[in-house]
Amino acid sequence: MKSIITNGVYTLLLIACASMSHAQSADFTNGEIAFNEGRHREALSLLNQAVHNDMYLMKGKEIPKAYAYLAIIRNEYLEKKLEGGTIQTLQENPGLLNSTIGDVQNALKFQDNGSKILVNRAQSQLINNAMKVGKIVADSLLELDLEVDVKQANQLAVILNFELKDLSEISEDNWELHDMIGLSHYILGEEDLAMLEFKRSRDVYNATGETTLSELHLYN
Repeated sequence: MKSIITNGVYTLLLIACASMSHAQSADFTNGEIAFNEGRHREALSLLNQAVHNDMYLMKGKEIPKAYAYLAIIRNEYLEKKLEGGTIQTLQENPGLLNSTIGDVQNALKFQDNGSKILVNRAQSQLINNAMKVGKIVADSLLELDLEVDVKQANQLAVILNFELKDLSEISEDNWELHDMIGLSHYILGEEDLAMLEFKRSRDVYNATGETTLSELHLYN
């Protein structure tokens, strides 16, 4: 009797394992279809469900794609949000860029050969969005007398630093972003971090043979 029960349990386990090996995440499958058909709002909802609730059902190659799709969609939404954006836009939406950096970091973390092109696309979108955010704040900062308008400068520097600081490793070859991050650290009194970012900017600038100078790089 004991052997019959044992065999029965073993059989059930085999059936369960077989079922799991053929299981799929309907949310991922439908989310990918929606993404490819341009229904990105629907894709966002489905893919969110997939990565948060269906991870154990997803195949290994699906997980990197899901995170890459999410990063692309969120960057698209951010791009639209930044159209005609001002300082007020950033003040009313703290973390607007920073949260999207987290999406790209997830995509990079899970990246494989099958998702590399998608991740590169998301990364490129992120850098473009970061440049828009940085330019909005940095241009306002450069209009101030940093020794007189101390309070306003600090408020802007906090926004700039919070939104961009996590980009330093993702955008290693973008000298303009390093300048912006460095400026925020400098105004906030974090001189060691500022000098590090300014040096990174100069190194990248010199290594790429860049000839265009921004006002901020001259400040650097």
